[in-house]
Amino acid sequence: MKKKKVIKKKVVKKAKKKSTPRAQELRIVVQPQQEAVPTTKDFLEPIHEGKKYSVVKTPFTINQILSLIKPTPREQIYTRPGKGGKKFTYVTGSYVEKKLNYLFGFMWDFDVLEHGVVGDFIWVKGKFTGNLPNGTSISKTQFGRAEIKYLKDKAHNPGNMVDYGNDLKAAATDCLKKCASLLGVAADVYGKHDYQQETGVVVRDAPEIIPKEDTVNAPDGGTAPGCQFCGDPISEEEYIFSKKLYGKPLCREHQEEAKRKK
Repeated sequence: MKKKKVIKKKVVKKAKKKSTPRAQELRIVVQPQQEAVPTTKDFLEPIHEGKKYSVVKTPFTINQILSLIKPTPREQIYTRPGKGGKKFTYVTGSYVEKKLNYLFGFMWDFDVLEHGVVGDFIWVKGKFTGNLPNGTSISKTQFGRAEIKYLKDKAHNPGNMVDYGNDLKAAATDCLKKCASLLGVAADVYGKHDYQQETGVVVRDAPEIIPKEDTVNAPDGGTAPGCQFCGDPISEEEYIFSKKLYGKPLCREHQEEAKRKK
């Protein structure tokens, strides 16, 4: 018998055609961003990480704002006797001038607009202008006064003035300090004066309550606020400033470190 030839058929696999991806539909959804509503706490404690320093955008830098709202150092606050046995706290004109030099980089002016004499007092109306690097400026106008000094046991008349120029300068300095207080310089000091003069009520500073865990042993044997990292004692002013800005007590060195990490 003859063998049948087996013919093998070659199966050619056809390459599958690559499917063309369909164009994806790109949809952009725009949602209006709601402005956060400030609360009372935002104004009482304005310095916190992630929070704004001002309700509106200002040409002031963060460092300028921090310097303005920082409490006045205790060593710069002095006391003088006043009428009726009262005592008044104040800062010197030299401190205010140094503060303004730091804030505005020496780019500020003060002009005496008017001055005069009423009774035994010299009054001055002055205008402060602070110039900013972006070309803008900010101005504040206020009044200041100073008591005229007369020769001892002499009648209070112009011929018996000790030094009219110094009295006028003192009134101008008082005016400059009041203009600067409108920016926030020593506002914590002079705000009490205004309230006391208007109401007759003496305002006393409430002691800062420092949690026990934030205190360390002080060199004098007592306790003081301490840096959270190194444990070194810090001043109450540094404690308040650091707690507001960084949320924890830090010394100057660790404040700079925390600032760089921001």
